[in-house]
Amino acid sequence: MLAGGSGTLDRLPGKLGESVDNTYFAAEPFNEMLFIDELREHWYNVYNEKEELGFALAWDGVVFPYLWLWQEHHSEQDEPFNGQLYAMALEPQASNAPTLLNAVTKKQAPVLEAGQSAETWLTVVIHANPNRVKYVAQDGDVTFAG
Repeated sequence: MLAGGSGTLDRLPGKLGESVDNTYFAAEPFNEMLFIDELREHWYNVYNEKEELGFALAWDGVVFPYLWLWQEHHSEQDEPFNGQLYAMALEPQASNAPTLLNAVTKKQAPVLEAGQSAETWLTVVIHANPNRVKYVAQDGDVTFAG
């Protein structure tokens, strides 16, 4: 993907001017890491058609306004993966800085002083419904299309 590019998850600018769709794994090996911002809602759903299993997550968008996406599809040839890794991670984040050091430098790292506390929420739903998800609520209610 083009560094600094922006768009929707299914239509991001590629390094060669092409449009890249990150809503599914392409056939050829690749890896990608990006931060998703400007989210209208703070939830996602991933469904594995082969396993007939879905994972939905909703989270506190005030505390975690960003979503980090990492995908690896047999492209990393060095140890420990040796070209065998097929994985994806989607993690709510407090900052869009790629490392803690970057977040601290940019003053984007959350800080709790001695004696302070913070509260937030995450809701996970495991399901077997192949229909498109329209919404995942904080209480775990999932609204499916159709």
